[in-house]
Amino acid sequence: MPQFDSSTFSSQIFWLLVSGFALICFVRLVLIPRIEIVFKNRKNFLQAEQESINALEKQLADIKIERQKEVHLAQQKAHDFLLLVKKDLDTKKKQHIDLLEKEMHDKIISFEAKLSKKTLVAKQDYKKNVEHYTDIIKQEVTYSGGLHVK
Repeated sequence: MPQFDSSTFSSQIFWLLVSGFALICFVRLVLIPRIEIVFKNRKNFLQAEQESINALEKQLADIKIERQKEVHLAQQKAHDFLLLVKKDLDTKKKQHIDLLEKEMHDKIISFEAKLSKKTLVAKQDYKKNVEHYTDIIKQEVTYSGGLHVK
């Protein structure tokens, strides 16, 4: 087998050293700088992305704070509006109740006036009826027995 021939050992060692040195030089001078450039670019890219993420997170936090302020303001406006509507409804309710009470009072007065008139008319009719029946009884008594009623 030729690889075990001791006369070729020196040549194999020489080429091993030359190719090993060339490989080390290639890796050290070409590959490692390119890999460093890739890592540096990746690091710069990741830093830029992290800065963008941080900026977006800050914007998001600002938006959340602004939204909370707007929600609070809207809640306050809604509460104020509801209080205003309640006050307005209470005022209208009171006005309506006052109007109904006035109408009720007017109707009561009207009914009392009508009742007074009817009572007066009924008293007059009663008086007329009493007088009429008294006259009839007097006539009956005078015709039937000669008794006079005064």
